[in-house]
Amino acid sequence: MDNGKGLPACFTTDAAFCPQMSIIYLDNDFLNQQNATYGRGAVAVIVAHEYAHFIQHQLKWDNQPTFLNELQADCFADKWFATTVAHGTFTNDDTLAALGSLLDAGADYASPFTPDAHGDGSQRADAFLAGLNGSDCKYR
Repeated sequence: MDNGKGLPACFTTDAAFCPQMSIIYLDNDFLNQQNATYGRGAVAVIVAHEYAHFIQHQLKWDNQPTFLNELQADCFADKWFATTVAHGTFTNDDTLAALGSLLDAGADYASPFTPDAHGDGSQRADAFLAGLNGSDCKYR
C-alpha cells in the first residue's frame, strides 16, 4: 500500500521507523525545518529516536503500548546523545536544542505525534533527561 507520495504506507509522517521493512524514513524538508527552528541537536534527536525504534524492534521490545515505546525511544536517544556530548561531537547547546524540540513535540509535530501517542512535551523531555541521568530506560 502507498501513502500517496509513492512511499510505503508506514511512511506517513515526517520521521518514522517502518518495522515491516526495517527502514527509517526521514523527510528532508522536515529535518531542515527542525534544524532552522531548533538547531542540529533537534535533527540528531529525531534520528536517534527513530533508530531507537529499530533497536526496540530488533530486541522485540516493541510490544508494549505505543506511548511507552515512544518514551523509551526518547530515553534511548538521550543515552546516545550523552555519549556524543562526552566525545565532543555535540555540545550542551545541542542538547538544549534537542530538549527544546521535544518540549514542543507533544503538540507541534505532525499529526501522528499527538500527545496520547508520544506523550506531551514535558513527558518526552523527562524521558530524554532520564537517559542523560543514567536510567535503564525500562518503560514497561
